[in-house]
Amino acid sequence: MPEKTKRVRMIYFEDIRMGVQPVSPEIVVDGNEMLNYNFKYDPWPFHIDEEAAKSTPFGSLIASGGYTISLAYFLSHKIYNNSESLWVFLGRINSKLTFPVPVHTKDKLRYTLEVINKRPSKDHRRGIVNILETLTNQNDEVVFTAESIMLIATRLKVK
Repeated sequence: MPEKTKRVRMIYFEDIRMGVQPVSPEIVVDGNEMLNYNFKYDPWPFHIDEEAAKSTPFGSLIASGGYTISLAYFLSHKIYNNSESLWVFLGRINSKLTFPVPVHTKDKLRYTLEVINKRPSKDHRRGIVNILETLTNQNDEVVFTAESIMLIATRLKVK
């Protein structure tokens, strides 16, 4: 007898609650993956040359901002696009990014999503959700934030 397929719970605008959502699992920054990304997309010496990086305030190689964003997006899917539930996400309107502390190889990172505001859109098929995304390391230092405005579908069916 075939196994029953588990249905993913669709999360619409009306379902999204204010406040902090569950925190993601932790990941460890893979040095080879980080270096490959840096070489391909952001080859500043402090991203790709260990000797050059030693002479910077960072003291060693650091992750590119793009790589850091990729890690945050990867972990965000553990919260709003996973085997249990899926936000009916329509896109981002805007994001304000910060990188207060650099990410290093072997850092242990976790992601937190906080819904800070939500309101219906003029187009009743979607709502506007303001979120604060935070990526922190093993020392509880914030390494990345994004204040973003997202569009989320509503359950409302417009005729």
